[in-house]
Amino acid sequence: MTEGDAAVDSTPKGFPIACATSLSCVPNSAVLLSATGYGSISRYSIFAALPRVRFEVNEGRWSMAGEWPFERPHASTPPFEALRVLLQQTHRTDDESGTIFQGGWIGYFGYDLAPLLEQLPRRFDRVGSMPDLSLAYYDTFAIHDSAANRIAWYSVDRFGDSADRQASRVDELKSMMNRGTGLDEATPLIHGDLQSEFTENEFRRAVAQVIEYLRAGDIFQANLSQEFYGTLSQPVERLFARAITRCPVPFGAYLRGDSWSVISASPERYLLLTPDGRVETRPIKGTRPRGRDPIHDLLLREELTLSEKDAAELTMIVDLERNDLGRVCDFNSVRVTSHRTIESFSTVHHAVSVVEGKLRPRMDVIDLLKGTFPGGSITGAPKIRAMQIIDELERGRRGLYTGAIGYISDHGRMDLNIAIRTMIVDGDRVSYRVGGGIVVDSDPLAEYRETLAKGRQMRSILLGEDQ
Repeated sequence: MTEGDAAVDSTPKGFPIACATSLSCVPNSAVLLSATGYGSISRYSIFAALPRVRFEVNEGRWSMAGEWPFERPHASTPPFEALRVLLQQTHRTDDESGTIFQGGWIGYFGYDLAPLLEQLPRRFDRVGSMPDLSLAYYDTFAIHDSAANRIAWYSVDRFGDSADRQASRVDELKSMMNRGTGLDEATPLIHGDLQSEFTENEFRRAVAQVIEYLRAGDIFQANLSQEFYGTLSQPVERLFARAITRCPVPFGAYLRGDSWSVISASPERYLLLTPDGRVETRPIKGTRPRGRDPIHDLLLREELTLSEKDAAELTMIVDLERNDLGRVCDFNSVRVTSHRTIESFSTVHHAVSVVEGKLRPRMDVIDLLKGTFPGGSITGAPKIRAMQIIDELERGRRGLYTGAIGYISDHGRMDLNIAIRTMIVDGDRVSYRVGGGIVVDSDPLAEYRETLAKGRQMRSILLGEDQ
């Protein structure tokens, strides 16, 4: 891989947020933004534009738009197998630069891909224009290293471009990242108020139905969610600018398609795969809101630490994740390297575990995705039965929510978040979903209030409220 321009020794004040908001105005742009303060998992941010091709899946059929220098998969090839072919065509093993992204695919895998992998029902029709999967191939990008306080621009040659053409693409990306955008913090970004697909009583009744399934022995846990939605009244880049200012997280993302945008403030890693085959997942279970003052905040954190219910919930999901990784990793390599660490974000405390494994020989990215998707922390256990109950009790398709957002690099590294705390803009409709894990001793009112706590920040962003 060649660096398209010399790296700057330092970055200006306000970077990378200033460059991220500038790039958000550009169609087909992508930003994977990590806030500082979360250790090694949040060191790098990626900025990309000018994609060469887009690969999408809708209702089980895949399509490609744009230029592609290699032979395209046959139209009848199943979507995940078609993606495997594309990944193999640009895979590189000869670069030892250590750069986390070396050209490749950035985008999302929606929750509604699950029926391609398991026999699952779908009661509701798809709403809106967003595909079930959307990945764009980027060979021009920038990487910000917060530890070194530097940014580097890159252009990799997979399409036979001249050196002048590569340099021109880097210059174009630099220009896009320095346009600037403003935001009036007091301005609501939607018309009127947000609406929900559930009333409070309806959601509590749905939780009670999950508890009945639990008592009957159908499942040990299920994640139940509800959607909030409204009509956007301001440009999407203003929504993104406000979101990244208010929501510092390790796995933030912004994706912009032709008629849709994704703004994710996710605290959770779904999958990391390194070129040497190491796999990591970081399930989250257990949430408390931040307190009104330092003492109250400490008490809420301690309450989460001591909660037997939340501890049992996370333990169940860790076991599920170990089982999922065991489908594609060396059995003896799967282990829990950290269990139930309390991590604090701007509006909530979370309990987090880390599960690792080593991918078996001859297994690849696609095998890993097919063996683990969607993440167990946002479905339940057993996973398939939990997803059947989710389809029965929720009021619409999840779409992208609880799918995954991130990148697959040409050199074999993949990093994906769990698409929670994620706002979707489709046309002028803006929406987000929030949910929680239900276990047999869950309280329906407490579960409803937990969804409000998890959605409080997104609500305040859209309504222009103080946090």
